[in-house]
Amino acid sequence: MRTILHQTGHATFILACSAAFAIAAPTGAEKCELLKNRFAGKYALCRAKANAKSIKKGVAADYSKCEAKLDKWWAKAELPSACLDAVGVEAIRDFVTANSGAIAGALAPGGTLPECGDGAVNVAGEQCDGGDLDGYTCVSLGQVGTLGCDGSCDFDVAGCSSCSSLGGVDVGGSCWFLGAATDCDTACANAGLSYDTATLDYAGSGGTLAQCYQVLDALGQTAPPFANVGDFDCLGDENIAVSGIGCAVTDPLFPLRIRCTATPTGPSASHPDIWRACACE
Repeated sequence: MRTILHQTGHATFILACSAAFAIAAPTGAEKCELLKNRFAGKYALCRAKANAKSIKKGVAADYSKCEAKLDKWWAKAELPSACLDAVGVEAIRDFVTANSGAIAGALAPGGTLPECGDGAVNVAGEQCDGGDLDGYTCVSLGQVGTLGCDGSCDFDVAGCSSCSSLGGVDVGGSCWFLGAATDCDTACANAGLSYDTATLDYAGSGGTLAQCYQVLDALGQTAPPFANVGDFDCLGDENIAVSGIGCAVTDPLFPLRIRCTATPTGPSASHPDIWRACACE
């Protein structure tokens, strides 16, 4: 109950009213979120102070105390079975460190804030920036070719194509072609692509025989009519003695499916009577 005095002219009214304004206590999840936001901010402030101190004294910034404090703070915030996020202390440390470093660099003499066009993916929403594709390729986008970046820092996929549109087959996440009596560098170049190490790692000497057969099946080189020879020391055969062939089929006049394993599969090996399985990107 509370009493309110309200006076108008010569009359005074006493109003009595009661109200219950209850503010609910934060849930465990809300408390965790609250603390983590607070501690992430305190860590950023701690680093900013260390930067300021280093400028004032002309010494390298020492963040060791900030690191120790963050570990302690984060452990305090990690309430058992209450936190709903999946952000660990290492991740938040790296993120805050990167951003505080960008701020410190921008405030240094001649510095500027990160922006599209500075050649680095360092602004929220950027997919790329100049030559920095942030680790992405056409393959990352489920295609093959050469990924680019436009002036708005968005991916330019004009140089990407689907594997099938280039005449290849998609196996194990790579685009495969049959190099007819030629090396894989040439086979890939003929498709406007470049050699993919999956030639070695997936179907060649660094992969498995089953995967070699899987690729050959997709390329239409099936058994029958081809006979499965399997892993083979091609250097020991005077008719095939070429280093680095990998997964391949012999000339259809004598159809065999082989995987040369005596030497590591390489991009430049070729033989006039052997058609290689070549991965390209």
